[in-house]
Amino acid sequence: MVERMINWNDKDEVNKYQRAYYQKPKVKEKRIKEIKLWKTNNPKKWKEIKKRADKKYFGNNKEKIRKQQKEYYKKNKEGIKKHNEKLEIKERRIEYAKKYNKKYFKRYNVIKRLKNNYCIDCRRLIFNQSIRCKSCKMKNKLNPNWNNGSSFEPYGLEFNEKLREQIRQRDNYRCQQCFRHQDELFTKNGRKIKLSIHHIDFNKQNNNPNNLISLCKRCHMQTNYNREDWIKYFQEKINGGLI
Repeated sequence: MVERMINWNDKDEVNKYQRAYYQKPKVKEKRIKEIKLWKTNNPKKWKEIKKRADKKYFGNNKEKIRKQQKEYYKKNKEGIKKHNEKLEIKERRIEYAKKYNKKYFKRYNVIKRLKNNYCIDCRRLIFNQSIRCKSCKMKNKLNPNWNNGSSFEPYGLEFNEKLREQIRQRDNYRCQQCFRHQDELFTKNGRKIKLSIHHIDFNKQNNNPNNLISLCKRCHMQTNYNREDWIKYFQEKINGGLI
């Protein structure tokens, strides 16, 4: 097939040819990649071009845009009302905070100003509108399982390495919850771990062997939740002679 000769002086004919050429799938993909690269390398120029294009579009198509907006408002009346109500509630809260709660208002302003928010305690970067990061939210009194700082209390003098080893021997060096052997327990770095000794009634001064039981680290962590249930469960185990 012989291609038709193009009159390069005629602008309309040249535009038609260019449109047809750039609509070919392979050429289109190439062109898109080139444009993306150019945008990443020249962000300032791209912004300027975009502004000019927007001005031209909004200047030439004012009536079209108004019609589209009216149609959108007709279709989504309920959604727009709800959105406006939420905004009103936010404004009321801010006004209330200005009058009565200065601490809240200060915090709100700080969050609003900071693009990259930082944790108050550890100064770690946070990408949501909160004061603390996830780890600091669960520390000390902020944790729902906080038990008045019982973890900082000292152990009794009797609770030494000898007594711990005796309890491990009594339990055949196995966790009494998941029954894994001590030789199967390793850290991420490949180091061996010993079984930890748990106080059944959570009293660190009560070092009676009937109040002690050997657990792996994972099972020992689980005992911090629903403490009363765990006390009953382990006491029944020891009193029933299952250990």
